[in-house]
Amino acid sequence: MDTQRTVTDFAALTARVEAMLMASRGRLKTNFIAASLKQPAEEVEFALSELENNMNATDRGVRLSRNQSGWRIEVKPEFEDEIARVFPERAPKPLSHQALETLAVVAYSQPVSLADIDRTRNVESAAALMTLRKRKLVESKKRGLNGERLWSTTPLFLEMFRLTSLQNLRQPGVFEKVFEKISV
Repeated sequence: MDTQRTVTDFAALTARVEAMLMASRGRLKTNFIAASLKQPAEEVEFALSELENNMNATDRGVRLSRNQSGWRIEVKPEFEDEIARVFPERAPKPLSHQALETLAVVAYSQPVSLADIDRTRNVESAAALMTLRKRKLVESKKRGLNGERLWSTTPLFLEMFRLTSLQNLRQPGVFEKVFEKISV
């Protein structure tokens, strides 16, 4: 009987975690979910793992995604084109070739100054960098030794490229897959 109660409690916790993720407009950290539900973080983490396994099954249209910023429910990649066709406002806005080049330099060299980006690309990159900043793909939080801004990617960059961390940038073809969908 006690085991049945535990299974029922765990199922209820998993459902509550799923509801929080569905209601959220952004990613949620495990500790935030645990505190909000007044549950131990270990139990919430286990519920998230179970939910992830269940949602990522092949017969679902959504999946549970995790990166450094936390967890969220999202459309599976194989359905993104159809969703973008039906809901055009959800389609990623295309980036110019110059913006994509600049983004690649920032991603692989971060934190990096505008002068270093210009030297790497061998062209002026301020306009492309400002476009990326407006799209919340890059940010400047640090200053270099000479006071210049140092640019880095944002959590939105990780989401756009479906990366769990910056270490995944070393995987072959990361940028090429996304360039096909978002470049003009």
